[in-house]
Amino acid sequence: MHGLGFTSNWQNWFLTGNKNQILITSKPDVVISDNEVIFDEFKETAFDRHLIFNSNYKNLSPVTVKLNDFANPGTKFKNVTDLIQNFLNSKQVVIAENMNNISTTFNSLSSYPKSCYTERAILETTLIPFQNGQSISHFDQSYINSPDFLMTTIQVPGKTLSDLVRQTGATSPIGPKLQAIMECLGFMLGENSTTAWGRNKKKKVVQRKRLNYTRFNL
Repeated sequence: MHGLGFTSNWQNWFLTGNKNQILITSKPDVVISDNEVIFDEFKETAFDRHLIFNSNYKNLSPVTVKLNDFANPGTKFKNVTDLIQNFLNSKQVVIAENMNNISTTFNSLSSYPKSCYTERAILETTLIPFQNGQSISHFDQSYINSPDFLMTTIQVPGKTLSDLVRQTGATSPIGPKLQAIMECLGFMLGENSTTAWGRNKKKKVVQRKRLNYTRFNL
């Protein structure tokens, strides 16, 4: 499902070498050459546009907007080290540190695609330290015994996919919350849609490319 768009750009992109300073940002879009690094902006995925803070139900997108105050599109840096050092010296580093705290606190973030008339799905924010590719990009582990077990980070040892579908009373590995999210991302997952959007709207299936998870080392 990750290759189809169920993935977050909120990750630890800037590797400072300090295990006590983990910076969680949306993905920095940069062009790297032998002579310079050109920064464009911090970018979300389509999945990220539906994320909310559980504390106030506010969307995460404005946080990306604030991160982009770091530098104007096209800003040039000498190299990756220069880019990271400038970020560490900026006001935006506080935002990134705060996002790490939020991303490692239970029940802090959810996927809530309101435009598709669906309920929110609590995301994985219990892993300490933050785990790239697992934190935020999966459902909370509390869904393991529900029809939405598929996108939890840890599966049940000794159980096949068919076992888990049968055990949770589901009709397929794709549970209602996952189905609603994928439909809101543009995928039709069958006639028996559980969402108003899926029942009443026809949308094109969009092919999405897998993200390039390049890290930037200080």
